[in-house]
Amino acid sequence: MPQIQWTIEQGWNDITDRCSTNVLSFPKLEVDLTMSRILENPTSLTPPLEIQTMIDQAMRATQPQAPPLPPPPGYVPAPPQQHNPYQPQGGGQPAGRQVVHQNQPASIRCTREHFRDVIHPFGIGLVRTNHSVVYPRLSDGKVDCLKFGLLGYCDDTCARADPSRGGSVLAHQPVIAGTPRLNNLEAFKNGCESRAQAARGAPPAEPDF
Repeated sequence: MPQIQWTIEQGWNDITDRCSTNVLSFPKLEVDLTMSRILENPTSLTPPLEIQTMIDQAMRATQPQAPPLPPPPGYVPAPPQQHNPYQPQGGGQPAGRQVVHQNQPASIRCTREHFRDVIHPFGIGLVRTNHSVVYPRLSDGKVDCLKFGLLGYCDDTCARADPSRGGSVLAHQPVIAGTPRLNNLEAFKNGCESRAQAARGAPPAEPDF
């Protein structure tokens, strides 16, 4: 066995010496396994095959990488994906913390069903098509937040309450009784209910809150 190990080691040294000469025009090979590791358990290795595999791997590692192919003529790279400010973040979950309207006046309070079935289709949905329907505005001229004012809660990422997005911090402040803001919200809510009743052909109904 020592004679076999010596023969393999001498052959390996001869191979590495040949590979490090200038004739082959590449630097000395760097291999992952040393001769001592190969000889730790010679019965489990096939020396010629193991050595040749390491030589092939080392030669591939020393060869220069081919440069990337140039793009075809007329190629236009795809633009980076832009964040859609109208979509909530986090896989459809609410993007921010809920803001509750404290001490909301009863005259403007709406349930979720009333907001969905009356306020939205007969108010919000008509603003762009019916010039007689306008959003209620705050004292600074900005559009009020109807979710906060009528529903009684909203999200702290709401654009209506964000000055950097054209909103106003007043949109998420409590509505005070006897103020023009309360009058504007009442007028908008009453107008929605009147249009809904006219469309349904039904007499005025009692408030659903």
